[in-house]
Amino acid sequence: MKKNFLLCFLFGVLATAYSQHSPYRLNYTKDIGFGLGLVSINAFDLYMMKKTAPLTEPEIQSLSVSKILPMDRFTTRQWHPQAAKVSDAALYGSFALPLVLFASGNIREDWKNTGILGLESFATTIALTNLSKSVIKRTRPYVYNPDVPMEYKLEKDARYSFFSGHTSTVANFAFFTAKVYSDHHPDSKALPFVWGGAFALPAATAYLRVRAGKHFPTDVITGYLIGAAAGYLIPHLHKIR
Repeated sequence: MKKNFLLCFLFGVLATAYSQHSPYRLNYTKDIGFGLGLVSINAFDLYMMKKTAPLTEPEIQSLSVSKILPMDRFTTRQWHPQAAKVSDAALYGSFALPLVLFASGNIREDWKNTGILGLESFATTIALTNLSKSVIKRTRPYVYNPDVPMEYKLEKDARYSFFSGHTSTVANFAFFTAKVYSDHHPDSKALPFVWGGAFALPAATAYLRVRAGKHFPTDVITGYLIGAAAGYLIPHLHKIR
């Protein structure tokens, strides 16, 4: 799936043409080079994740809450599968956020640039998220919780706590959508609501991930900042001055 997104990104950069009505301008050399860099990072992520071994029971039993940052420790007592399911729904639903942009005629005319910047922004978020997970291998909070069945703790996914991919992805789509809408409609009276939603949606997702016992607060804060930065900065750096 990740490979397909990156390939689509590269194809889009090669195929696009600058729209005279667009607030954005692509730089072929820089954008293609950046895309190739993302492909390389993604390949490295896949390699590292393939090499990752699940925790063993002795390793799990040797874990100590005292070694966790004080602000994160309360999360080791969290375990709410229903909250995890709701956060999954938020994640999948966030993929539709950029599509809302095409309700605007101006943005529909600029669909090539908008689509490419969206793919570039999303690919950046995914590459950084998976790079962090594959290199750091932070144990998820629920692994410390004695009330959680051992079968969950023995899964490879239990080692991918930092940082939160759900939060980074929702933040990316939310901020990208708000930024592109703002650039096309700088005088819109809807902007306070658009940006309010952009801030609130990933915040709610972050809360659900902590509540579910899937992530520490530091995981979701980092994910929020990375996703929001990619969603905002990718369009901003391509904006015509």
